[in-house]
Amino acid sequence: MSRILAKNTIAISFFELDVFSEGVVNTFYKTMTLDEYHRFLTERGADTESVHPACVRKLVEGAVKFSEKQGFSNPKNYIQTSRIFGEFDAAACPVRYTFGKDGMPTRLPPAKKHLVDEALRIAKGIPNNPLPTDLERDAPGASELRTVTYRITNEPIGESAFDAMPKAVIDECSVLYESLMANRNVKRIIVRLQQLSSDYPDVCQFYNWLHVGYTYTHNTEKALSILHATIDKFPDYLFGKISLARHYLDNGEPDRVPEVFGNKLELKFLYPDRDVFHVTEVLNFYYIIARYLIVKDAHSLAQNCLDILKNVDPKSDQARHIESLLHPTVPESMKDLLLTIKKSLRRSKR
Repeated sequence: MSRILAKNTIAISFFELDVFSEGVVNTFYKTMTLDEYHRFLTERGADTESVHPACVRKLVEGAVKFSEKQGFSNPKNYIQTSRIFGEFDAAACPVRYTFGKDGMPTRLPPAKKHLVDEALRIAKGIPNNPLPTDLERDAPGASELRTVTYRITNEPIGESAFDAMPKAVIDECSVLYESLMANRNVKRIIVRLQQLSSDYPDVCQFYNWLHVGYTYTHNTEKALSILHATIDKFPDYLFGKISLARHYLDNGEPDRVPEVFGNKLELKFLYPDRDVFHVTEVLNFYYIIARYLIVKDAHSLAQNCLDILKNVDPKSDQARHIESLLHPTVPESMKDLLLTIKKSLRRSKR
């Protein structure tokens, strides 16, 4: 498992697993430059695959628990190397792993043992740095730790149906969107959006904007109808899912949020084949997931979402709102009132 420590440094913890009996057979930690890291991945070629950090943790810790029940002990440095898991929660991984054979320990197949040994041989060929006693405390730039799972960009991602429209229409849409977000001339904008969605039926944004318009005009029935229509027509459109999840949260139906995302509350689980996400996708997705987790009193998981939001854009409205929900500050007027009450209580005890 790898994480970025500083601008040109990658931290990696290697775990040689025997999921059939012994758990963690070998483990070590090292840091690499980005060039060394890419070279390592290139040498491994087709034998490497991307796995979400929550699932890596679930697999490793599951193997450890299984091996301990069989009386095996793990390497002494496992505690140190496992610190790379950081804030990721194994419970967030939807994958079910099995250990042993029919619940009983057995020998590791020789073919799989060979692949593990070969991976370790290549990895150990890279100059090693001393293992820190505490990864989170001693690693350079530890405050900048973030997972290497996908890239976030401000640039447009690929060619969309929206981009394929005539320039005059795109320019008009910019004006319409600006006015809609400012809640100006909404009824007129709704009529125009209905025309545009008919002329350009493959542009998913028009459906989402119509939902905003219906919401502003308090037409709840049409707002919900267009949301479901959006998801039916564009099942991979993230903002359609986010809007429906927000509707459920705003209307006291938080338990329906997971079903909107197919019970996948991590972005990479939701889109496993995507390696690049737009910054607005990341901010809005983890914002709505954080809101859901707060309602469900899962504050530690909501904090994970907040950490992602702050890492992407600490000054964003999304990060600030979740911060205020998780860590509310006491207004000055309330502080004065609390101080008065506290003094009064002290006097009453005398």
